[in-house]
Amino acid sequence: MSTQTLIIHAQVIDYRLPLRTPWHSSNGLLVERQGWLLKLTTDDGSTGWGDCAPLPEAGTETLAEAQATLQTIVPQLIGYTPNTALHNLAYFNLQDARTVRFGIETALSDLLSKKNHVPLYKWLQPTSTASLNVNAAVGHLDVGVYDRVQDVIGLILHNN
Repeated sequence: MSTQTLIIHAQVIDYRLPLRTPWHSSNGLLVERQGWLLKLTTDDGSTGWGDCAPLPEAGTETLAEAQATLQTIVPQLIGYTPNTALHNLAYFNLQDARTVRFGIETALSDLLSKKNHVPLYKWLQPTSTASLNVNAAVGHLDVGVYDRVQDVIGLILHNN
């Protein structure tokens, strides 16, 4: 990818994924995750992917707000270089659309990591390792929580 590679196509792909276990929050029961994959394509054929998955129960913008913002902002990325688009995101006024900004930043960063021939995690932080332990949601504090915690601990120990 040359330094002047331009974004020539921007696509927003909606998805709905059922949760294996419903998530109980103070705002109710969540049984699926909804969001959008962002696909940015440059004139040399490279593709960058991002994910925008609002979770209003956790304080993000609503699905309707995110969708409206995506429909407005994503087409405006066409014609920019990935680097210019990334550096100019502040001009798109995304302070109240954190998941939209995350999705766009990720897609642009994915393109830039490919330009530099490194995995995204290495482009973001050259000293990063290929894997890391993360936390896990174990669900509601009910009689089954102990077993779910033990399952997660087993998975973590198995993967180390």
